[in-house]
Amino acid sequence: MQKNNLKGLKIGNTFVIPVSIKIVFVFTILLLLSNFLTNFINMNFMNIEITKMLKDLLVKDLKEIYYFCNNQHEIFKFSNDIHKAVENIEKKALSQFLNSKSVLIGLKKDASLFLLATPIERETKFNGLDIIKTIKKDNTSDSQEGVLQNFKFNKDNYFGIYKYNSKWDIYLIRGEEKVEFYKTYWFVFLKIS
Repeated sequence: MQKNNLKGLKIGNTFVIPVSIKIVFVFTILLLLSNFLTNFINMNFMNIEITKMLKDLLVKDLKEIYYFCNNQHEIFKFSNDIHKAVENIEKKALSQFLNSKSVLIGLKKDASLFLLATPIERETKFNGLDIIKTIKKDNTSDSQEGVLQNFKFNKDNYFGIYKYNSKWDIYLIRGEEKVEFYKTYWFVFLKIS
């Protein structure tokens, strides 16, 4: 006995799906897959550009902080109030931050914390030793600045740049949390797809 319905033709207990439905189904899946892959490739190219812009933004911020630190060092020479100088540097950094997990870290060469500016709650235990090891490993050519592709702060992954400040004898590290920075990137990707 044959029954004809939307799914196809039923002969006995077996459905026979028409070839046209199979073709439409396969074409739809391939179209969706193609769209998804094209968007993914475009978003990856955009990710490269976003990372370049992030680096440029961090360089600009770090440059301003670097010169501000030098000015605060000159003021410190007259006032001998190191706490006030550090507080001023932290306030200046906080005024520049655009994201809620932005960070400026000042690390001495022995990995002890000199200053820390961040709008989030401070980590009780911060291990700057890993960052100093990464800087020393990457710093093979006596360059006093560079990029930290990945470092941990408050158990989150950060992207950052660093520059050595000889007046304070510290490494200034300006970083952005990766997930927070790229969340709009993923939002756009999911919305487009």
